Amino acid sequence: MKDYIGTKKVKAKPITRSEYLKYRGWDLPEGENPDDEVYLVEYEADPLSPPNHPDHEGYITMSPKHVFEKSYSPSGNYIDRLKIEFIDLDDKIVRLEDALYKGLAPATETDILDKQLLFMQSYREVLLERIATGS
Repeated sequence: MKDYIGTKKVKAKPITRSEYLKYRGWDLPEGENPDDEVYLVEYEADPLSPPNHPDHEGYITMSPKHVFEKSYSPSGNYIDRLKIEFIDLDDKIVRLEDALYKGLAPATETDILDKQLLFMQSYREVLLERIATGS
């Protein structure tokens, strides 16, 4: 199997496992904790796939709290979206720095990668300033 990184917008709300199962009309499987914190997740409606619950336009599922919170961040306003962009950019900067400073980048590309790193670091500073000032 290959690794994939995905980006998608979902609707979600925290609930317990028992609340999710009750909502779906299912019984709690033996050995599962009814009080587990999970998220009810709704994916965007897909014209090729019908919804799997009458109260939703998209496909719904349950995600364990720690899995959901590792993968998703609130995006309700532009500051939330700036924070997401900052985190993503910061991760890319760390990986580029590793490639450059640990000798992982091809020697023929270090000059252009150094230039890229400077631009990325400048952009990160602009994002930080926008987040701090709320603009």
